[in-house]
Amino acid sequence: MARAIVTNDDGVHSRSLRALAQSLASLGWEVVVAAPLGNWSGYSKSIGRFRGSKVYRFESGGLKYLTGDMPPAALVGVAIDIAGFEPDIVVSGINYGPNLGVYDFFSSGTIGGALEAALKGFNSVSLSSACRDGDSSCIMEAVAVSLPVVEAAGEILNYSGASLMVLNIPRSPRGFRLARPCGRIPRFSGGIGDEGSLHVEKFDHSRLFSGESSPCDGRLFSMGYIPVSLYRINSGWVQPLEDSGDGVAKLVEDLLNSKVSPPAGQQF
Repeated sequence: MARAIVTNDDGVHSRSLRALAQSLASLGWEVVVAAPLGNWSGYSKSIGRFRGSKVYRFESGGLKYLTGDMPPAALVGVAIDIAGFEPDIVVSGINYGPNLGVYDFFSSGTIGGALEAALKGFNSVSLSSACRDGDSSCIMEAVAVSLPVVEAAGEILNYSGASLMVLNIPRSPRGFRLARPCGRIPRFSGGIGDEGSLHVEKFDHSRLFSGESSPCDGRLFSMGYIPVSLYRINSGWVQPLEDSGDGVAKLVEDLLNSKVSPPAGQQF
């Protein structure tokens, strides 16, 4: 039986997290959900402070849960190193909102949870989407795309020599494209009120990456593709894999496009 840890940064009560975990379990996977009690978005691969922290373990709906008030990377580490659950893969997501470009790679708690596993030598996948909490049709569409991706991830990562795969799923996707992360860095915008209250506006991914000339992840996402970025861990350093013309990119794209059925009325 294949074994998976499923985590996220939106919290253990996230509908997309539970839908993905339950769907994997229905396919015969042994699943441990190791996700935070609340929302830890933007905490990257932070592990927080363990002093005084509590971890709660329970079972529900055929799934084993491990949760606590700490970031996803910390809970993945606890599940592997302390609880002793060694997975075939760690899946982080499905996140509400995309995680695109270099900036999001270093900021996202969703990616951070997957990165924790990759640094420990485990294959991992980070899944983000255009969905919002409560959008059931979008969530189920993202789950339908994610399941065959998770099942093919081991083959893809082992063939490419990567340890981490990062995907972003738009609405009604056109297919998969291997991509590097976009390099543009957003500027904070907002204001500080008279009493020190801070208002920060969330930046617009589509506007940020619209000027990119090469097909990086943010540009492809705005065009309706599912960008796939692969990362190799080399002596502790995280290195994105570029298309070197050796056929890896085409193999990855063909394998994923062959395993995932497109939405009705569309063709990959």
